[in-house]
Amino acid sequence: MAPDYVIILAGVNDVYQDLPLESVEENLFTMYKLAIKNKIVPVAATVLPYNTASISESRIILELNRWIEDVSKRLGIPFCDTNGAVADPKNRNRLRSSPDEFHPDAAGYRRMGEALAKTIIAHQDATQN
Repeated sequence: MAPDYVIILAGVNDVYQDLPLESVEENLFTMYKLAIKNKIVPVAATVLPYNTASISESRIILELNRWIEDVSKRLGIPFCDTNGAVADPKNRNRLRSSPDEFHPDAAGYRRMGEALAKTIIAHQDATQN
């Protein structure tokens, strides 16, 4: 039995490895379309910040996240700002709290989970009406 939803939260390692932005976008788009083709609703989640990101890497993450939001609207799929759930309110290019400078702490993962659950519930409510 297939799942109803798949959360697609990907791209940060590609940015970290300095892959071309177009390549990351193409890979994400392929994942969205593959889910849709298989009658699974993809949830487009934004790429998370990390504390050791350079100015260039942070800029690419912001650009990629704008693209994710735009594509989710064009495809009519749920969008979740997971970046906003874990970013430091004083510096959106860094994590609010992190045990290793790369990943959110447990509270950050909890905020992400809550944001994703809220996004899926809102989508279910909208499609049942």
